Amino acid sequence: MSAPHIDHIGIIVTDIAQASLKLRPLFGECAAIRDLPEVGLRVAEFHAANVVIELLQYTGEAAFARRTMGERPGLNHISRAWRTWTARSPS
Repeated sequence: MSAPHIDHIGIIVTDIAQASLKLRPLFGECAAIRDLPEVGLRVAEFHAANVVIELLQYTGEAAFARRTMGERPGLNHISRAWRTWTARSPS
C-alpha cells in the first residue's frame, strides 16, 4: 500500500486577511480567494508542491458551515485525495 496523498488541509480563521499574511512567507501569494455565500464561507488557498492549505472564514450567518465544521478556529480537517472511481449500478 502506498502512502496516502493529502489533497488539502482546512483551517478555520477569524480574519482571513491577517491569517494570509502569516502564510505568505511560507507559501507565497494566495493562489485563489473564493466567496461561497451559499454556505457562508470565504476561502483562501495557498498551494504547495504536495498539498493545498485552505483558510476558511465564516461570513454572514454561516449556519450550514458552522453546523458542519464547528465554531472553533484552528485546524478543522485534512482531506485525503482519492482515485477516481466509478459508481456501481444497484444489483
